[in-house]
Amino acid sequence: MQHPMLDLRLVQSFLVLADERSFTRAAERIGVAQSAMSMRIRRLEDVLRFSLISRTSRRVALTPEGLAFLPHARALIAAETEARAAAREIVATQGDSLRVGSYGYLAKVRSQLINRYIAIEPKTEILVAYGTRDELLQQLRLGAIDAIIGLSRPEFVEDGVAIHPVSRLHAHIVMPPDDPLFDAAQLSLADLAGRSLAVMPSWVDGKVMGYFADLMTVSHLKPIAGPEPEKDALSSYARMRGLPHLVWFSRRRPRRLDRDWAVIALSDEAMTADVTVIVNREPTPRGARFLEALQKTAEPA
Repeated sequence: MQHPMLDLRLVQSFLVLADERSFTRAAERIGVAQSAMSMRIRRLEDVLRFSLISRTSRRVALTPEGLAFLPHARALIAAETEARAAAREIVATQGDSLRVGSYGYLAKVRSQLINRYIAIEPKTEILVAYGTRDELLQQLRLGAIDAIIGLSRPEFVEDGVAIHPVSRLHAHIVMPPDDPLFDAAQLSLADLAGRSLAVMPSWVDGKVMGYFADLMTVSHLKPIAGPEPEKDALSSYARMRGLPHLVWFSRRRPRRLDRDWAVIALSDEAMTADVTVIVNREPTPRGARFLEALQKTAEPA
C-alpha cells in the first residue's frame, strides 16, 4: 500500500502551531483562515497516522508523538531551505552540475559517494532530487537527472537503465533491553519468527523494501512500516512502541549498545542490499563521469 509523501507546507504549518500553541495566532502568522490551519494539521496527521496535538483544552498542547516528530519536522524544513539556497547558487554560478536522484534515508552513503566524485571533479555543483524509485527512474529516463543513488538486489533489473553496484549494506536488528534476545551476539530471521519488526516504509522503494517485507513475512515476522523513510524517525517510532527495528550498515558489526538498546547483526545473506548507481544505458556525459570517478576511487575488494 502506497502512502502519500509529506507536504512540506503542512509540516511548516505544524511548526508554526508548535511555536504559537494557538490555532488563531498560527493562522494569522501564516495568513490563512483558522479553519484552513486546522485542516492542514488534520491532513498531516492523516499522512503520519498519529495525532500531533491534544484538542482537549483551549490551549494547544503537543502529544508525545507530536513532540517526538517536532525535531524531524524542523530538520525537514531546514533541509528544504538549504536545498533551495543550493539551487539558487547553482543557477547563479552557471557552472557544471551533476543532478543526482536519491532517497532521504541514504544520506550518509550518498554523501560519501558524492565526496569521492568531488575529489576528482571539485568544481562540479551537486543538485540532489528526492522521490520514490518510480519517480526517480522516470526523471532519469527523461534526462532530468544524470544518475540515481539507490538500492537494489543482484537479481533486479530495470528497463532501459544500467544498475552498477558500488557497495553493500547489511541488515541489523535494534533490540529493546527487555527482549529475551537482547543478549544475542547474532540473529537470524528464524530467531525472530512471530515478532513484529519496525521497518522503513515500502512506498519510497516498493521494489527493494517490498522484497525485504515479503522475505520477513515468509519467515513469519510482521513488518510494521514507520511513518516516513528516515532513520531517526524510524528509531523514534520504534522506541516509543518498544519495537525491535531494522537498520542497515556497510558491514556486519559486532553486537553493541545504542542508548541501552542492542544493535545485533542478521546472519541471513538474503538480508543484504546493494548500494547502486543507476544511469541510462546511454548515460549523460555527467552521469558517465560520475560512474568513472567512483570506479577510480573504489576501495580494493
